[in-house]
Amino acid sequence: MPPKNNLLPVLALALAAVPIFASARESGAERPSWARIIAALALTAVAAVAAVRLAKPAETSAAVIGLGLGLVATTAAACIRSSRAAWAIGVAASTAVPLLAGPQPSTAHFALVSAALLGAIVGGAGTMAAVAAAVTSAATYLATARMDHAAAPTIAGIVALAAAAGLAIPAKSPLVARALPGLGAVLAAGFLSIRTTSEPAILLTTALGVVAAAIVLFVVPEDAPADGLRTGIAALVWLGVATVAFGLLRGLGMALALMGALAVLLPSNAGRAKLTLGPLVGLVLYRLLREAQPDVSRALDIGQHYALVGLMLGLIVPLLPSEIAEDDRTPFLWGLLALGLPALVILVFGGVGAVGFIAGLGLSGTAQALRGRPDDRLFPLAIGMSGLTLLMTGWTGTLTGLTRDEKLRVLGFAAVAVVIIAAALAALVRLPKTEAAR
Repeated sequence: MPPKNNLLPVLALALAAVPIFASARESGAERPSWARIIAALALTAVAAVAAVRLAKPAETSAAVIGLGLGLVATTAAACIRSSRAAWAIGVAASTAVPLLAGPQPSTAHFALVSAALLGAIVGGAGTMAAVAAAVTSAATYLATARMDHAAAPTIAGIVALAAAAGLAIPAKSPLVARALPGLGAVLAAGFLSIRTTSEPAILLTTALGVVAAAIVLFVVPEDAPADGLRTGIAALVWLGVATVAFGLLRGLGMALALMGALAVLLPSNAGRAKLTLGPLVGLVLYRLLREAQPDVSRALDIGQHYALVGLMLGLIVPLLPSEIAEDDRTPFLWGLLALGLPALVILVFGGVGAVGFIAGLGLSGTAQALRGRPDDRLFPLAIGMSGLTLLMTGWTGTLTGLTRDEKLRVLGFAAVAVVIIAAALAALVRLPKTEAAR
């Protein structure tokens, strides 16, 4: 059995103490100024007064507790000046919520998510603590809301602790060493799946985030120059992760995938790769809102999620050939992608996804123009795929009623096919040199 909730904050603080006593401050890191700390205190006071005046009486104390935990965590992390310790401190704050505000999902979780603002004001490692508190708190809320099980509040905390443990690995260590936190997160999720919940999707969604993070590190390496296409591909990867994880375990699945990804990305210096997590973070926080306030959030549901995935696919796919040097051996492979992708979008994401896909194809020209590298192949490809999508929408209309499990199965086979085609392209063509390499 996993440790009880009252042990998780203690374990997190113990993990934070390791880099603290090892003098693991980042070189050049500065303590936050008193002006920043006072600003955070003032913001917390204003938010607390607003909670007292506006919140329901039963929620007032929970909101104040969440705000207070956020302020303490972000300020402490900033003063310690160690981002590796900051993550564990944020996890400790989040796992303390059930102890102080009660085991059920409450306003304290939302107040703690707002600690990200406090972290931005305090600055430095306080921002890292705020991110940890927000992500772990969102996952804890979603776990409690999703699973009627005594161990539910501990799931997110233990997976986050596995990620925190890896932050003791120096950022300059070999890539294999920095991958250990991801492995630890997967092992922790697997342990929970077997011993506490009999829910294998906990393991699958966490592992999905770990694998996706490794792919994104390959697409957006630490020393890569700024490139809109690489960033767009990474964002598309995270949208795909969110879609599959939602199918497996809904909002909790997306949150666990996010923490699995962070376990891999946090020990690295790949700042741009971390920023590409934006789509997945946004969907996790949206799901948090939907679980708590379903009436307010009905305007955006999984259908619109599908439209967003289609939009990103339509925006990115026509740009891919322009990244590849001319080669007479590749048109067939590109044709396979161009023919198969519209059918896949319609089959998996339905008519809503097809609408987003066509809209993205139309925007791809603007994206190419912004990159400053015009390509005569782009518009014919985008227009042709739009027409093909319109045509296939009528042909595949009878196939769009698949269940979620059937769609995930189709998506799995399609992912294997895409990997094979991508591997063939990589073997046949060469990427053009970047400006920095020239």
